[in-house]
Amino acid sequence: MEQTVIPTYGVAAGNTMYLYYVSVKEFGAPGHWTCNYSGVAYSKDGGQTWTKDHEATWPGDSNFGQVALVDRAQFIYVFGIPCGRYGGLEVARVPQKDVLDTSAYRYWDGKEWTTSLSAAVRVVPAPVGELSVQWNSYYRKWLMMYLIDPAGQIVIRTADQLTGPWSGAQVVVTSRQYPELYAPFITPKWDAGPAIYFNMSMYGPYQVFLMHTSLSSSP
Repeated sequence: MEQTVIPTYGVAAGNTMYLYYVSVKEFGAPGHWTCNYSGVAYSKDGGQTWTKDHEATWPGDSNFGQVALVDRAQFIYVFGIPCGRYGGLEVARVPQKDVLDTSAYRYWDGKEWTTSLSAAVRVVPAPVGELSVQWNSYYRKWLMMYLIDPAGQIVIRTADQLTGPWSGAQVVVTSRQYPELYAPFITPKWDAGPAIYFNMSMYGPYQVFLMHTSLSSSP
């Protein structure tokens, strides 16, 4: 059974576009759902048509049900959470040329990159929902934003390396200010000054809003 397919993140490498998606079996309580599998689709015509690679998949209960991507130094870094908004965050990477080859993915075990999916460690504790990661030229750090669903908070963390350690979470905005907020995605532009721009969705009006914030002196 498949209720829907949700795209979670995309990236372009060479002349190919890659779209990571998840097949949702059923929705449960808010923020919780069961998934059949996650996978990668690709397009070689600028996104006009897409093909699912049926070998490039992960089990529905893996920690890479939903992802955020970073293209860095010939690798695609994959930040993964389980389906829903209540899991912890793990990291994998794959050479750009091997995105569709799941055997080429390496998972961060806290010390090194390993072939074992089960050896991946949590780099950010649960609960993590709909996240994004971007390098910021002004702060000279990696920034991560995500939703803490049970608290109704969008938070930000920083790190010097993609594998962490990540700083403590700073609350950026809450559902008291913007009810039913979710999905904070940091824009890849406009990072020459202290303002950090991000898109934030709201379920009620079902709209996306451009927001901005800045880091305190002690992130």
